[in-house]
Amino acid sequence: MHGTRTRYGSEPLIGQPLHSIRDAPSLGRMVSRSRERTTPTENRAITVNPMHTDIALPSGVILGAIFVGIAYALPRYTRQILVVGLVLAALAYVHFSVEANEGPLWLATELAGVAVYGTIAARGLRGSLWWLVAGWALHPVWDIALHYAGPGRAFAPDWYTIPCLGWDLVVAGVIAYYIVFSRWVAGTSNFAVPRPAR
Repeated sequence: MHGTRTRYGSEPLIGQPLHSIRDAPSLGRMVSRSRERTTPTENRAITVNPMHTDIALPSGVILGAIFVGIAYALPRYTRQILVVGLVLAALAYVHFSVEANEGPLWLATELAGVAVYGTIAARGLRGSLWWLVAGWALHPVWDIALHYAGPGRAFAPDWYTIPCLGWDLVVAGVIAYYIVFSRWVAGTSNFAVPRPAR
């Protein structure tokens, strides 16, 4: 009927108790909920709590130091551990993109990243350790440039991208240190990091 105000739906507001009218959801809230259901990644905040960053980055440094320390504590498997770690660090973004249902373009992008870092890791497995230094040192480009500051931020969680910056650089730095130190002490870049048997 013309002029009749209605609740959400077809039920008229006239004659309804006051608390029922008060509790009816506003149009703004209904639209907001609809957007959250249809586009879960578009409304993600682009700001990060500084306290969160202050905690996440040192956490990555500590965890990276533990990881590379374990790798060098097992000299027979050092290269393998460092290689597998680098590949898994890139594979994590494949998981994030699939979980967020970002589509084939992002999946192809993340798989390309795995191919690039996997190739570098494979060169470091049987070749120069400097390949592993390069792979770990360049991985922050994938973490920060593409997935923290770039479009990948829509689905890559900050709890992963921020710690990875510290983790990656610590691992790269320790490998480089061992290369230089081993050359100074033993005259070989393979000190305590033997190549796997063929």
